[in-house]
Amino acid sequence: AAWPLPDDERGLVSLAERILELESLREVVRSQLDQEPDQQQACLELLEQGVDSVRALSVAKPQAFREGFLQGDRARVLALLKAAGLRASEDEAGQLARRCEQQPVGKEPFLATAPHNAFLRRDGQPMHSLEEYTSILARAMASELGGSALCWSRQAQWGTELRYSMGHRRKALGEVKEVQEELDPSNRDPNYLLPEELPDNAWFNKLRAWTAGHK
Repeated sequence: AAWPLPDDERGLVSLAERILELESLREVVRSQLDQEPDQQQACLELLEQGVDSVRALSVAKPQAFREGFLQGDRARVLALLKAAGLRASEDEAGQLARRCEQQPVGKEPFLATAPHNAFLRRDGQPMHSLEEYTSILARAMASELGGSALCWSRQAQWGTELRYSMGHRRKALGEVKEVQEELDPSNRDPNYLLPEELPDNAWFNKLRAWTAGHK
């Protein structure tokens, strides 16, 4: 079956935010299951049971799931519920930190970064447009050399694309002068941060943590 897309801004934004919620749920599942087929099956079963967000999963009871969920492994079910609870209770700092992911592939002292696979604000400059495939390249380089990659999360990337699209729409309607006015001011190009912002910046802190671990 097919459903028509909303034709109004509120409906489109609501749909996009719903997609981001589902991606957040998938991230929690991926954090607990290594194999993609297992991840897909778990997500499908959660949706079939009406568990369609991290918050819904965080308040679910273990007995609410069918006997064979996650191969009937109660410990894995409890771990999944705990991970959802932690995600649902995150404060703003935790949510901001989750926008970027440091992904270790091996132990070699090599780090590939992809700070520009998203639409980002730059102070006093035109916004930075998304550079496609840079996250894929960073992960591939890390895999080839046995190092690590630092990238925006998929949810963060999609979030900037949503705001970028809304910026174009509102500029066309004369509601804003520049597309970048719709971009999240708290999510800016890591290369354009002020020195005093660095200690509280998630991207910088993950760079620093990786460096400290490879001295």
